[in-house]
Amino acid sequence: MYLTASMLVVRQSIHTLHPCCLHPFPIRSYPASSIRCLTESLCYLLDEVDMGMTYEELSVYGRMRKIFRCGPVSMFKNLCYKWGTKLSPAEVAEKVKYFFKYYSINRHKMTVLTPSYHAESYSPEDNRFDLRQFLYNSKWPYQFKKIDEIVDGLNGDSVAFPEEEEEEATSSQEFGVVAANSGDPRAGL
Repeated sequence: MYLTASMLVVRQSIHTLHPCCLHPFPIRSYPASSIRCLTESLCYLLDEVDMGMTYEELSVYGRMRKIFRCGPVSMFKNLCYKWGTKLSPAEVAEKVKYFFKYYSINRHKMTVLTPSYHAESYSPEDNRFDLRQFLYNSKWPYQFKKIDEIVDGLNGDSVAFPEEEEEEATSSQEFGVVAANSGDPRAGL
């Protein structure tokens, strides 16, 4: 295994943060091309910055879109309940709009990929069983207008469950709203 300069910086920063850790390699290694280090202890993943979302958020979007068949409006409603303690409805709306804008711009590229390994149940592989359309209007005029109307109707109010109920609702299923038009987050539980 070859170590690049950026991987060594990550390794050094881990050892300075955790002196008891004696691993010869970093605990988490990332492709060196996607790591940018500002100082010895401050590194960030460039691809997350380029995408405008974290891999964790991308995983949530992918599951909701593919498994739960959520479009922009139903995904917004779900994420208001899921992220309502951390983000305002306007911030959730911005994230959902950003995701669907770039999803629709890049969706057609999935149709020409070779068959891929399915590591997740929401795999983007398109060649066998995916009957979704692949050309979208990237402006989503009706859906984004509907999201804006919902945000205006909420007046900045939080719509999240209290912490205990959220854990209870997400323990049996990851998301509560299964039906696309259901406003009740406990639907389908």
